[in-house]
Amino acid sequence: MKNVLYILVLLYTWSCSSNVRPVEYYGAFDNMRWLIGSWDGNNGQGAFRETWSAESDTLMHHITYLTGADGIERPVGAGFIRVIDGQIYYTKDAMQDEAPVRWKLADCDAKRLRFHNGHAPYYQDIAFERTANDRLRLQLTTGKDSRDLIFSRGTEYLSSLE
Repeated sequence: MKNVLYILVLLYTWSCSSNVRPVEYYGAFDNMRWLIGSWDGNNGQGAFRETWSAESDTLMHHITYLTGADGIERPVGAGFIRVIDGQIYYTKDAMQDEAPVRWKLADCDAKRLRFHNGHAPYYQDIAFERTANDRLRLQLTTGKDSRDLIFSRGTEYLSSLE
């Protein structure tokens, strides 16, 4: 009787696991591929550049550089879009004494992706939008304010297309 019960439990577990659908995040990553490349902008404090790369089908990475008054470009930030426990997150890497912060993908289509974290210490929403003229609009939103940064395709990206 014990063996029959064991076999029934095993068959039930197998039948349930075969009905489990995989997490469908590959389509979301396909929608994000337009980010790959170099993006240039100016935030009022100086010229900045973001470079995005795809490390795998489920991992994208970026580094943000700021050019100071001395004309030297320095990395000032980095982040990842990646799958963690079956969900897609944007993670801002720790800078100096900060702890890493993670935002969960809230919505995504071919032109816009938005990440949300209601408990983030600064921006609760981060949205990446591809504008009609092929620019990147980065929208950073707190509970009451929003800040937009506009990037153009960088020369590094454009030269790679030739």
